[in-house]
Amino acid sequence: MELSRLEQETIILFNEAEPTAEIYTHNKKLREKLERLSQKHPDKITLSTPPLPSAPPTSPRSCG
Repeated sequence: MELSRLEQETIILFNEAEPTAEIYTHNKKLREKLERLSQKHPDKITLSTPPLPSAPPTSPRSCG
């Protein structure tokens, strides 16, 4: 089943207790950017392969 454009959303989840954020996205450009960032900073950004809702990519809340 293919998702409609409206259903192809990006969700960023984080809370005040944990130092990471989870990013769920159907946006091709954002996925590619996250892939490049994970290659540049493998110690900070991890991607699930294949990206699954049960194992989302994680990123530090602050990359600076």
